Amino acid sequence: MTNKLNPNYLKRLLNNECDVKLFEKGLSEEGEPLTSVFLKNQKCRFVEKNKIIIDSDNKKVELVGKVILIGDIAPGLKKIGRRRGSYRRV
Repeated sequence: MTNKLNPNYLKRLLNNECDVKLFEKGLSEEGEPLTSVFLKNQKCRFVEKNKIIIDSDNKKVELVGKVILIGDIAPGLKKIGRRRGSYRRV
């Protein structure tokens, strides 16, 4: 549905500001996660929806919601996430 909407209309729905940080697999020399994308003060829409999943390492992961942004936030990355549909361009 969002692919058919006018981007100017979508901008009216973006009522929150958020910081977006995407991590790569692996650790840096200091033992911190590798950051591939870091965006500050982006206009977004936050939809709160709790969901609990079990990842491939049998760890329980709780997802609190999803963030909707306009545009391609990571043009250098081909795919984000392992599941199909986890990253979609608007």
